[in-house]
Amino acid sequence: MTQGNDYWFVMSGRQSAEIKDTAGTTLYSLYRSPEADTGRGPQEWVFSRAGKRPLFGVQRLRRFPCLHYSITQDGREVGSVLGLNLMRTRYYLKFSRGPGWVLFTPMYSVLFYAISDDAGAVAVRTKRQNTWGVRFGPDLDAPELIAALAFVFLGRLRSW
Repeated sequence: MTQGNDYWFVMSGRQSAEIKDTAGTTLYSLYRSPEADTGRGPQEWVFSRAGKRPLFGVQRLRRFPCLHYSITQDGREVGSVLGLNLMRTRYYLKFSRGPGWVLFTPMYSVLFYAISDDAGAVAVRTKRQNTWGVRFGPDLDAPELIAALAFVFLGRLRSW
């Protein structure tokens, strides 16, 4: 992973996140959909490149007993985030293209990691309470994976 790409995931608000490069330029953003009902009903977030049209929508399908979120593009599901345990320390990130990932987020640690079905790896380090540094191996930083990680980090910070 010495030739990998580094990103900073910064939770910028209660319902939003920005993904920045090492120079501090915002590359992607995850924010609450303006059309989403803030009371009851489906909660949806939008993932987009900075200044461009949305790439994905992220919708919560289930909160209990284990989390389940759907990542959609143009109305069809391209991935999902599944909680693997009640403590919310393991997640399975499944995508229609590419390998699935198991993300480990231990409760009392600043170091996290993810391993893919085809032996790819992602290293995560918490910098502050609302900032995570993520290093992807070469050619592993697909937008779907970045969206899934951003949503898990935002949910972890806000205890969804």
